Amino acid sequence: SITPSVGSVSGGTVCVVYGIYFQNRHDLQCVFGNFSVPAIFINEGEVSCTSPGQRLAPGSAVTVKVESNSGSIRTMQTFAQFEYTSHLSLYSIYPALGKSSGGTRLNVTGHGFSESQAHLL
Repeated sequence: SITPSVGSVSGGTVCVVYGIYFQNRHDLQCVFGNFSVPAIFINEGEVSCTSPGQRLAPGSAVTVKVESNSGSIRTMQTFAQFEYTSHLSLYSIYPALGKSSGGTRLNVTGHGFSESQAHLL
């Protein structure tokens, strides 16, 4: 799996890919669709990488896998899915203040949100 599983078509979303049998190799990489980016080994179950920009329609998803030149590395759910979204614009958050203990319900307005991003808000 991958967290977060949604990011901008511009790229730059720092993600953690979860799997099994990851090894700390110098050529470890995450592959988003057809684009490879360097991966940072965290432990044998996690690597970190930054999503590359893609020329895709917002709402398009790509398969993410972890590889090295020595061959593919098995991930927990075979391959993870990452959804690309349009550029987001945030107009307002109301209320601006809440309890330090949390639990304040917020109203977030903006442009470019997708249905799959609702759980992130």
